[in-house]
Amino acid sequence: MFEFLRRRRVSPTEFSRNPGAARLLEHCLKRAEQDPSELVVVVPKLIPSFLDMADPTERGKLFVALVKHLRHGEDVERFVRALFKGVSADKAVRYAAIGNRTKRLPCGDVQIAVRSVAEARLAGVAHPIGADVIDWLKGLGPDAVLYEIGAGIGIASLIAVGQPARPRAVAFEAAYFNFAALCENIVVNKCVDRVTPIHAALTDRTGIGEFFCRVVERGTGEHAFGRPVNRGGNPFEPEAVLMVPGLRLDDAVAMFRLPPPTHLLIHVDGAEGAVLRGAESCLRGGAVQGMLIAPQAVPAQALEVDRLLERSGWSETERAGTVGEMREFHRR
Repeated sequence: MFEFLRRRRVSPTEFSRNPGAARLLEHCLKRAEQDPSELVVVVPKLIPSFLDMADPTERGKLFVALVKHLRHGEDVERFVRALFKGVSADKAVRYAAIGNRTKRLPCGDVQIAVRSVAEARLAGVAHPIGADVIDWLKGLGPDAVLYEIGAGIGIASLIAVGQPARPRAVAFEAAYFNFAALCENIVVNKCVDRVTPIHAALTDRTGIGEFFCRVVERGTGEHAFGRPVNRGGNPFEPEAVLMVPGLRLDDAVAMFRLPPPTHLLIHVDGAEGAVLRGAESCLRGGAVQGMLIAPQAVPAQALEVDRLLERSGWSETERAGTVGEMREFHRR
């Protein structure tokens, strides 16, 4: 069978019309258990045309077979490199993500569980949250307590607590799929004693509210609490809506008896003003030493952030001191 496939050129039309295509691939994969090198040699000749087949059931059979037989990270890497020479990058990323594995980030001694296309992309970027932001996190001292607001899958918190100084972090995330990934990543990195995950949206009023998921996929952003509007101020059609707790930061610290934050990292896709309105006591107290806030795409939102922080005694660091694409603020 393998010698036949090695010698023969299988056209996309011929292969996609073959009703036994999935069975043929499954047979190839079973045979490859005896000789893993066959997986790299044979299957790439067949799959590019298979990916374009319209029948999702047949594609599903292939995915099941691949996941079953590509259990080791090294095998996945070899397979993907061989397979995707002639296939689009998007399809390559999808296959890179199906191994259900953990991936060490290039930027530090941090691993993330790869379960989605978005996570596979993050795992392949040298600095998934920006090189300067990573340097800022690495500068946190042993007594630091980072509050990551809009934590996503927790990359910033994990990088922070993984430093020799061993600071602590509290990670707030409202999207249920990202929160699941955040918790998994905390366990994978063995830092359950240093990162506290909280499933909530930080806002200016404590209570239950609607959370609008732009897309249900781990590692994605631009979701919204309260109303479905993205960071550019434009409405979007959510893929899912669910009720989640909304918390004022000041209330969260008091209710859960959290250690007061010394550093804030806020990236909430346009809702930064609401977060700051709910954090007046923290901002005016003396504990917070530094702050990074994602830039606002809407000028009115940027003005509100500036006004709220100025009223609480904070100023933006000069442009030469900004950290990557984040806005850095210091206490006056």
